[in-house]
Amino acid sequence: MLMRAPALFTILLFLHVSLAFSSASPQPEMSASPRSLKEIFRRRRQACADGTYLNDEKTCCRCAAGQRVKKHCTTNPQDGQCELCEPGTYNDAPNFQETCQPCTSCSQDNANLEEDSPCSPARDTKCRCKSGHFCDRGVGMCKVCHPCKTCEYGVKKECTDTSDTECHEKSRVVIITVSVIAVLAVAGAVIGGFLFWKKRKEMKRDPAPAPDPAEERPLIRDLQPFLPDIAEELGWKDMKDVAQRSGMKLARIDACEHDYPRDSQEQTHQLLRKYVEEHGRNASEDLLQTLKRSGKKDKAEKIREMLCRDNQDGQNSSA
Repeated sequence: MLMRAPALFTILLFLHVSLAFSSASPQPEMSASPRSLKEIFRRRRQACADGTYLNDEKTCCRCAAGQRVKKHCTTNPQDGQCELCEPGTYNDAPNFQETCQPCTSCSQDNANLEEDSPCSPARDTKCRCKSGHFCDRGVGMCKVCHPCKTCEYGVKKECTDTSDTECHEKSRVVIITVSVIAVLAVAGAVIGGFLFWKKRKEMKRDPAPAPDPAEERPLIRDLQPFLPDIAEELGWKDMKDVAQRSGMKLARIDACEHDYPRDSQEQTHQLLRKYVEEHGRNASEDLLQTLKRSGKKDKAEKIREMLCRDNQDGQNSSA
């Protein structure tokens, strides 16, 4: 019984202290504290997505980028009015301006600028340098672009929008040029020597063919006695082709055809006679060469044999 007394005393003491502590705690108040009012205003300001500004001691919401203030707020931050910037103007950040800024023009005289991207309500015009020009002040900072440098001795680094051309120095270009010329000269000499050696080798292996004896025999200068035979060998079509190739006027050629209709042999004979009149003593050689050039080599050889044979017969009879 004596041992239970201290334990009972301890329990009673704990209950007494607990009751005293609960009676000393303040009861929650029903009215809003200053801290809770501050929280309400903080949350109200958060409703202005682009921030706030003061106007006549009133907190108003800022207008978004691309807009301007049409009417400031009066009773709460959100009752102001914003309006989209007019064409040719912009605002690139949230603002409380009543006007928008004018767009930049890229067409100033002697500025060497051109439009990269057009102006929009929320962004100014973006300009860039014209081709062949540069500006080293950085993107968006250039008001004037300068012409790129022209290099006399070659380009080391091409001109860009933000940097000028870098040129090679004269001494370096001279060295490179001399080196290239030397290499080309050596290569040309080697190739030329090889081709010369190859040609000489082929000439020794395959000697040139002996000239055709028929071609070395002299031709008859006077073709008049042989005109009928030559005309018969040629025919109208080939004779007309020879005349045209020799530059004879078309009117003279057509006259032979019109004067002797349906008689191709006489047409050929008359046209050959006119051909001989125009070419004189060289008519025989000119005729043969023209036939060869036009692909009528067989006819040319037959006419040559005809003239050479008669010429040889004449020489034998005179001897």
